[in-house]
Amino acid sequence: MIPQRIQYLLGSCERVQLLNAISRGVATQSKLAADCGVARSTVHRNLDGLLERGWVTATEDGYRLTAAGESILVAYREFAESVRTVGEHEPFLQQLEPVDSRPPASALVGCETTVSTEANPHAPSVEVAAMIRRNAGERMRIAVIGVSPITNQAAREAVEAGSDLELLFDTTVLKTLQRDYDAAVSEALEQDGVTMRLSQGKIVTGLVLTDAETSVVVQDDCGNAVACLTGTTPEIRTWAERIYERLHERTRLLSAETDGVPTVG
Repeated sequence: MIPQRIQYLLGSCERVQLLNAISRGVATQSKLAADCGVARSTVHRNLDGLLERGWVTATEDGYRLTAAGESILVAYREFAESVRTVGEHEPFLQQLEPVDSRPPASALVGCETTVSTEANPHAPSVEVAAMIRRNAGERMRIAVIGVSPITNQAAREAVEAGSDLELLFDTTVLKTLQRDYDAAVSEALEQDGVTMRLSQGKIVTGLVLTDAETSVVVQDDCGNAVACLTGTTPEIRTWAERIYERLHERTRLLSAETDGVPTVG
């Protein structure tokens, strides 16, 4: 059930307008009507409710916010900003699974979402590849959800530049690697700086974590990368690391000695 105070505040846009206008300084009803572009009767009616809730107080010079009113307005602005931020990243969030992997709104702030379009269906893969190249030579942890020549080439270049790569993938990805890149898998298993781990379950969220940047990739029901979220903030990194750690716990190490070119039945 929505608390009554929230229902009241969001029940009319004029109430938020009035709080914003009064926050700029003590104001009379006439000034508030002019500032908000509404009738004085509308101001009077809504002021009664704001006064009743203790968000506004009347003075000899007009109306001003109380401490409670200031706190309500700050909370509303934070809520509105969170809604705006979530809206910017909806194409990414709509495909993100499972539910417990969904980020707090703070993890989205300052990030960029790249979306696959009809004109540019590989846009997310191109963005991830660009991120890998920007961080070539640095340590990288990657959870792979699909095999893309675009990101494969970027990862190869990163290894050649001295990056240490840890790759997590599931059996579906491994079968594709065996089919299309068996020589590259054998080479990677024997190469210093590359660690490959096989997941016991399906990996549905792609991740690239470097020292400076984080990218999270989502796919559609056909396994195509449809959006990626990229950022440099501690919040997105903390969220992505939690997902990576959960995935890592379900993997086992592949090695040239025990697996050779891995075979999965």
